[in-house]
Amino acid sequence: MTRRRTTHRAALLSALLAACLALVPPTVAHADGIRAKQWGLEALHTQEAWQITKGAGITVAVLDTGVDATHPDLEGNVLTGKDMVGFGAERGDRAWARHGTAMAGIIAGHGHGYGGTEGVMGIAPEAKILPVRVILEDGDSARATARKTRGNALADGIRWAADQGADVINLSLGDDSASAHPEPAEDEAVQYALKKGSVVVASAGN
Repeated sequence: MTRRRTTHRAALLSALLAACLALVPPTVAHADGIRAKQWGLEALHTQEAWQITKGAGITVAVLDTGVDATHPDLEGNVLTGKDMVGFGAERGDRAWARHGTAMAGIIAGHGHGYGGTEGVMGIAPEAKILPVRVILEDGDSARATARKTRGNALADGIRWAADQGADVINLSLGDDSASAHPEPAEDEAVQYALKKGSVVVASAGN
């Protein structure tokens, strides 16, 4: 696949992701038997889009609360990522990677069970997810500390993801960090990512 074709497919996926993340509730990755409720897939005409790409060869960086690579709807689709916060809840804790895993499922869930007919089907089920932890969950007792001391995590995460060659960088973030207002460092990081060839998708969340 040429870089031009990859960029074209990444741009297509970014447009679908922006629309899908605006339509689908952020908790679907944690609910089984949800496929019939994923009306956003039909609304976005994903069957037609999948004739062009299902995300194969595309890496989507999910800058969020972390991603559970063992989730049955995501197994095999999650790459080794990076934790830009460095403290807070850990794997196995309830307040770890819930929102990030939900977002990853909406993006690249491939379902589970016989024929993959159960669980979440993402907008790009063949894409790879690159998790970058830049915020903590609402229920994490260390979240307030992170907001005060890790205000640069998002900007650093964007740059790191771009340096790893992420085709799409997804930011489904709400008002969280010390730089929740317009922040030059984050604006510069986005410009850096664009120059590196990444497509940046931002949507409301968390």
